[in-house]
Amino acid sequence: MLLISEYLQFASDEIPVEKNFIIDGTEYKFLLQYNSYGDFYTMTIKDLSDKVLITNKLTYLVPINDSVVNGLNITKQIIPVNYDEPETNAEVNKANFGLISIMLADVTS
Repeated sequence: MLLISEYLQFASDEIPVEKNFIIDGTEYKFLLQYNSYGDFYTMTIKDLSDKVLITNKLTYLVPINDSVVNGLNITKQIIPVNYDEPETNAEVNKANFGLISIMLADVTS
């Protein structure tokens, strides 16, 4: 079961964008970019010294932080969600980005 604790806010008209968020007591930089060639979005999480910790293509209901990474001490899952079309494993693209929410969720059994 997912317990939603908060959302990371991004708007399609501000991309590419880098925003800082404090998660689990640590500040990270989140870079959201659009790939026009492949019609998909990526999210990069960096530490404050600009070291890239993880980069992933955004796919609905698939955690962005899906692996253990040195320096990435986030216990919550970062998950793109589209509440209007709850289809799993659908890539986030230009046509459906406006409906996206990036949620932080605690996973419980």
